[in-house]
Amino acid sequence: MLKKTISLMICLILLWPGLAYANEYRSVTLDQPSGLSVRPGDGGELFLRLTQPDSIMELMNDEEDEIWLLYELDWKINDGPWKFNK
Repeated sequence: MLKKTISLMICLILLWPGLAYANEYRSVTLDQPSGLSVRPGDGGELFLRLTQPDSIMELMNDEEDEIWLLYELDWKINDGPWKFNK
């Protein structure tokens, strides 16, 4: 009985990874933002505004699910090095 239980456990362990499914979402290539504007806030903070190209806006309007867009901003002061260029 112990051998049957162990062999059943081994079979289940070997078959379990085969049940994984591929991601159904399609991969898209996004265009860069059209423009970036910065304005000061009342408390000394900076507000960034990105102007999105039409391709991103169409993608956001066409999709039924919620879409997250993440941007990485890099900067430099005058002719100095880029902040995140390491």
